[in-house]
Amino acid sequence: MVDENKRALAIGGSEIAAIFGVHDYLDEFSLWARKKGELPPQEENPRIRLGTFLQQGIAAYYSHLTGNQTEWRDKTERHPEYKFMAYSPDAVVVGQRRGVDVKYVSFDQSPYWGKTIEDIPPRAVMQAWWYMAALDYLFWDIAGI
Repeated sequence: MVDENKRALAIGGSEIAAIFGVHDYLDEFSLWARKKGELPPQEENPRIRLGTFLQQGIAAYYSHLTGNQTEWRDKTERHPEYKFMAYSPDAVVVGQRRGVDVKYVSFDQSPYWGKTIEDIPPRAVMQAWWYMAALDYLFWDIAGI
């Protein structure tokens, strides 16, 4: 679960894309204003709520397809040395330096996702890179269904 108190003092994986101008819904100024407490956190909507309910099932399906056993994480952590880094990985692969980010791609979001790895939205790719840097992992899979 996302810990807003930890995230208020750091940049999270879902926020890094805003800094680089490739986030679909958040720009640099809005991120700054949110960190300063001038904007409320993103409101939960039915699509986000459904995605939250489906995440662990999607992770289990990823394990079934890949044969990789996963450990569900979904809690906010801060890097021990680089305190500006917050991260909330969905899951990690047991015995490997590999993480898994789970994405529920709803009907209204499907135009932003293609059929190949090159079609993953830049914000999701940057989130994976952020988590890889924070955890010093070699690989990060994005399981989007």
